[in-house]
Amino acid sequence: MHTLDKPNWPNYPARLRALRYVLGKDNKLLPGDQFAIRIGMPPATLRATEAGIRALMPMDEDRIVEQLGAVWNDKKDSWCCVSDPEKPYTAEFYRFYTGPTDDELEEDPSAILDSLEALRGALPRLQYRATLSAVQQVIRKIARKASIPAKTLELIECAAPIKRKGWRKSKGKSL
Repeated sequence: MHTLDKPNWPNYPARLRALRYVLGKDNKLLPGDQFAIRIGMPPATLRATEAGIRALMPMDEDRIVEQLGAVWNDKKDSWCCVSDPEKPYTAEFYRFYTGPTDDELEEDPSAILDSLEALRGALPRLQYRATLSAVQQVIRKIARKASIPAKTLELIECAAPIKRKGWRKSKGKSL
């Protein structure tokens, strides 16, 4: 087997080992099988990446961000918190990020609406509209990646946060 021989490729094995150290106990690496399960990566893929045979693909990095809350910061040459890419990633942040069970949390989807309403008064009109569109794009991206019913996906895909007053959509035609 040949290891990666790309001079511009980052040192993926060292990056993954650093993250496994953060998540391990008593200054030991989190076992590879456990790490692979936490990020939703096949153990063989993790072994190949750590052996330098395979690059860490963007979808692998996305899994790490989504499942662990860790993001690689090139300037700091280290893992940082997804909520603050300047703050070093720690086991404490991991526990916070993956933390409480559903019965310990309160969900408040209306907080998003409150945030958008606050932005409405603070941003120029065009920037606010761009923000609404960006939020909708994120929702669409999440919906496409999730296993949700086709009808729900269609509703999300067709939703538009900005509409001309007095216009309605009905089977693709404007009334």
